[in-house]
Amino acid sequence: MTVSRKETAMWLLERLVPGTGVNNVTVAFEVGGRFDRAVLTRAVNAVVARHDVLRTVFRADDVALDKEVRPAVDVPLLDVPVTGAGLDADLTAFIATPFALDGSPLVRVGVRSGDNDVCCVVVHHLVFDAMSTTILLRELLTAYEEVAAGLTPSADVVAPRAEPEPDERSIAYWQKSLDGLRASESGLWCAKPPGAGSSLRASTIHHGLSAEAREVVRRFQKELRASEAVVLLAAYYVLLTQHGAGSDVVIGTPVNVRDPQSMNAIGYHANLLPLRVRLDPEADFRAVVKRTRSAFLEAISHAGVPQEQVSPAVLGDTPSSWRSSFFRHLFNYVPGTVEAAPTLTGMPVRHVLAENGFSRFDLEFFIVPGPERTTVRAAFCVDAFDEADVVRLVERYDALLVELGGAVDRPVAELSRLGAADHVRQEVPEAVDRHVLDAVHRTVVEQPDLVAVEDGPDSVTYGELWSAALDTRDLVTSDTVAVLAPRGAGLAAAWLGAWAAGAKVVLLDPSQPVPDLAARLADSGAGLVLAAEGVTVPGAVRIPAVGGGSRSDAPAVAVDAPAHLEYPLTGEAVGVEFSHRALASAVTEQAKALWQSSSATTAALVDVLGPLTSGGRVVVSPDTAPAADTRTGFVAEPGTGHELGVGVRGELCATGPALPTRHHGRPDLDAERFGEHPAHGRFHRTGDLAVRHADGTVEVVGRLADHVTVAGHRLHLADVERALAPVAPVAAAHADGTVFVFTEADVADRVREHAKATLPFVPEPVVVSRIPRTAAGTLDRVMLAELAESTAIAATAEPPDETTAALVAVWTELLDRPGLHADSNFFTSGGHSLLGAQLVQKVKKELGLPAQLADLFANPTPRQLAEHLDSAFFDEDDEDD
Repeated sequence: MTVSRKETAMWLLERLVPGTGVNNVTVAFEVGGRFDRAVLTRAVNAVVARHDVLRTVFRADDVALDKEVRPAVDVPLLDVPVTGAGLDADLTAFIATPFALDGSPLVRVGVRSGDNDVCCVVVHHLVFDAMSTTILLRELLTAYEEVAAGLTPSADVVAPRAEPEPDERSIAYWQKSLDGLRASESGLWCAKPPGAGSSLRASTIHHGLSAEAREVVRRFQKELRASEAVVLLAAYYVLLTQHGAGSDVVIGTPVNVRDPQSMNAIGYHANLLPLRVRLDPEADFRAVVKRTRSAFLEAISHAGVPQEQVSPAVLGDTPSSWRSSFFRHLFNYVPGTVEAAPTLTGMPVRHVLAENGFSRFDLEFFIVPGPERTTVRAAFCVDAFDEADVVRLVERYDALLVELGGAVDRPVAELSRLGAADHVRQEVPEAVDRHVLDAVHRTVVEQPDLVAVEDGPDSVTYGELWSAALDTRDLVTSDTVAVLAPRGAGLAAAWLGAWAAGAKVVLLDPSQPVPDLAARLADSGAGLVLAAEGVTVPGAVRIPAVGGGSRSDAPAVAVDAPAHLEYPLTGEAVGVEFSHRALASAVTEQAKALWQSSSATTAALVDVLGPLTSGGRVVVSPDTAPAADTRTGFVAEPGTGHELGVGVRGELCATGPALPTRHHGRPDLDAERFGEHPAHGRFHRTGDLAVRHADGTVEVVGRLADHVTVAGHRLHLADVERALAPVAPVAAAHADGTVFVFTEADVADRVREHAKATLPFVPEPVVVSRIPRTAAGTLDRVMLAELAESTAIAATAEPPDETTAALVAVWTELLDRPGLHADSNFFTSGGHSLLGAQLVQKVKKELGLPAQLADLFANPTPRQLAEHLDSAFFDEDDEDD
């Protein structure tokens, strides 16, 4: 018998994830008593005998799938083991057991015995769908009643329904509708970073919509003239957009494609429709509902086209297509399953919601409405989400519906992204109304002989430090003073002296590259440069020596006067200015502190002033180390300032009294990056990627700009570095479509192997003598990017080996595209799963290499596949020896 395109695609999926029950569909029900097992067995086999499709079996080999209808199939009644894990776990274990495509029946039935027996029917998706569960359950209950009454169930055979070929007009519609789609880049900000493949293991949480949310949905059905399903789907679009899916969102929804004459036909007669809705952030919810309804109705009119019929080249098929080439998120409105009478031979019947424990999608919302309760059943791939994040997502969905009840005309961009569990606040320090100089001077007067700075064997008292500061004050002739000196008492005294003169200090580090120093000096407009002995700067004035002296004059500087100017350690010279009030608010009094931060950072001032403002001691470290990030703030949607919830990655918006005052000489950046939040007050968009945890703490991941997209997967360079850290410290950078990881250890092979198990692509390891770092000890992303660029240029000049060249020829022939090379990705160059199966067979026959389809998905370029196949070939030779 001819195998359909849908059936072939499902078989290919099974080959990519062998040993899973991802395609097993189930229906289960509980009775208020015990089954007569003989009666149940006869009823099951009577239903199977009626439907040719339930007697259809499949056989698969390495290259092809075949099927036939067997004249008779005996389905035995199995026992579902009862364990201490509970009903749900016992049923999932029974359902998840995979079927073999070796001619065996694709139906099994089990009973979990107890005071109330549970019957669980499992059928492979190749011959079954969600609508079939209702049909089969109705027929099975009827057959059981008939057999129990001594009657013979109906023996009328139901022939399989042959689905018509999709018409060209519908295929053209989907190709146009989905043009330019990048489903693999639509992951949510609260999802885990993408990894290497997936187990497809899933978990489920259930949430009953609040009475307030249900009332809003009921009201909207009348006000917006939309069905309950459309209202809830429109809210799902908004929720996903709020969590990083973008404004061009595709959600999958299953639809029944049976015609009116085949509504009782069991089989695989459902298609997943990719519903694409573009959300204008300025549009209100009325408009979103209207667009959602239009998208749904248009899709229904073209529902006869399976996903697999639309060219994967148009959709941007990628190596992650075992989930879906179209979308990551599913919506399914399930109005009910059991249509039959509520009793079976006098026993009450209750539908049992059972799971197969797998999912092809990141997140599935199943809406189960009822007269008294509407349940959101959220199934999620455990490789994509933590359960706590899904719980919070569903709570935000409920809160969104409630908010929409009073905000239907508000732009969706202005709607809250928070749920009840997200209202966790950080401890924000209070603003102080004092100057750091006053606090230091108090100790100078009271205990001038107390040690202030300890630098190896040398120490400096508060009196000596203050006297040197006043010597520096006498040299200041400008309102902006740049200071260049290594960590030590001389630098601390120079800072204090510049402030005592009413000047603003430009923070610099002598170890910074000369071009960076020159750019920052030029931008700051410093009229005076103070430099330590041994630091050469044209026109600089020598910092006075520390030691001796007994001057103790009191300063008089306003707390709102500018204190210092800080620049990023590398990259563009864009400075931010801090007031003395902000600086004092950032300082925490300490009895003793280690000064190890770069002198170009505010963290260095905090290291020094913590002890000095409280009569403590500063201990100078000979080594520089990155400072802990102690900023307070909230996490927001990048670029907008709209606050995000717990566990959602976004831009850190710093708040509190220690904020900078302005960007030096850049009023355009002030308007762009400073804002006012109704709850947090004034904030500053930092450009850092961060996440807020349930305890209120904020973790900074890295810079927002360090997101990259490779092989259809979007992730952060810091996630690449974190994934490979168990092998060796690495620094990641991106150039020319490739992620390079630089390491000082000779562990390239180990890095590649570990990457295959932890990342969705294999970065290119490069061994270097020293990983570039900034003066503060952090990774120098600017220099790393330059290093990656030069490495990429060098790599393209390398000629391919013999195997790689042969594979490039195969790529070119099958894809029928000129200009392909050793690093051309098969899938992003127009390849898809079916063409991939042809490719691996061609490689086997013509090149004699042991290629498998899974190898192509894991190694989608000629260079990568050649390396993998050559390795496998030599491994086999070694085993033969």
